[in-house]
Amino acid sequence: DTAMTTSSGSCEADVARERGAHDHGALLRRDARPRRRGDGGDAIGVDGCEEAAHEESESSFATEGDDAVIDAQKLLAEKEVKDLRQDAAIVLEGQYKEAYDAMLDAYNAGLYVGLIGPAGSGKTALCRRFAEDLKRPFEWVTFSDLVRPANLIGSFDPTLVFKYGYATEAFVPGPFTMAALSGGVFLGNELNRGDEYVLNSLLDALEERRLYIPSLKKWYAVDDDFYFIAAMNPSEARGTRRLPSAVKDRIKVWIQLGYPKRSVEQKVVEQQCSEYKLS
Repeated sequence: DTAMTTSSGSCEADVARERGAHDHGALLRRDARPRRRGDGGDAIGVDGCEEAAHEESESSFATEGDDAVIDAQKLLAEKEVKDLRQDAAIVLEGQYKEAYDAMLDAYNAGLYVGLIGPAGSGKTALCRRFAEDLKRPFEWVTFSDLVRPANLIGSFDPTLVFKYGYATEAFVPGPFTMAALSGGVFLGNELNRGDEYVLNSLLDALEERRLYIPSLKKWYAVDDDFYFIAAMNPSEARGTRRLPSAVKDRIKVWIQLGYPKRSVEQKVVEQQCSEYKLS
C-alpha cells in the first residue's frame, strides 16, 4: 500500500510539472509577441497593430483615391455616340462617281448592289456617303466566321428577361433588323467571308420583304425604303468563300472597284491629311 501511494504521488507530481511547464511556455509565447504604444501609453498586442495598420492603409487609400478616382458613369455619358451618322468625306471623281451613279440608278430601280474591290478601295466610305445623301439610317456588319444569325437579327437581353420574361420588351434587335424595319441602308461588309448558314437568315427579307425573328417566333414586314448593299473582297483574297447562289441571285447589280488613279488618290490624301502638301 505504501509503495502504491508513493507511485501515485510521483505520477501526480509529474503531471503537475508538465502542466506548469506548458503554462509557462504559453506565457512566454504571449509575452514574446511584439507590442507598441498606443495613444494612451498602453501596450497594444499584435492584433492591435494589425488593426491600426489596416485603418492607416484604408485612410491613405481613401485620400489618394479622392484625387485619382474616375467617375465611370459620367465618362460613359460624355463619350456616348448618340448619332452614328457622320460626314463621309469621299472624293466623288473617277471610279467613285461612276459607282455612285450606278448605285443611285439601282436604288431607283429597286435592285440591290454588290461592290467588289480590294481592302482599302473605299467601299465602306462610298456606302456611307450614299446612305447620307438618301437621308436614311445606316447599319452595317463586317462578316467573318464569328458572326452568327443573332448578331444580325438580334437576341434576348438576359437581364431584361428576368424582368419581362421572353417578351418583346427583353429583345434587343440586331443591325439588320433595325435597318429592315426602319427603312435604312444595310451594308453587308465582306459578305463573301460569311458562313452560308448565317447568310441564309437574310434571304426572306431580301426577296419576300418580310423578316422572321426566331427568338420571338414572329414575322415582321420589311419597310419599303429598306436597301441592301453587299461589299466583297476579290475571290482570290484570303478567307473568302464562294457566295451561295441564293444570295447571289438577289444581288442584281455588280460594281467593280479598284485602287483610284494617281490624280484621284492625291485629292483623297489632301482631303484626309490636309497637313501634307502634294504636287
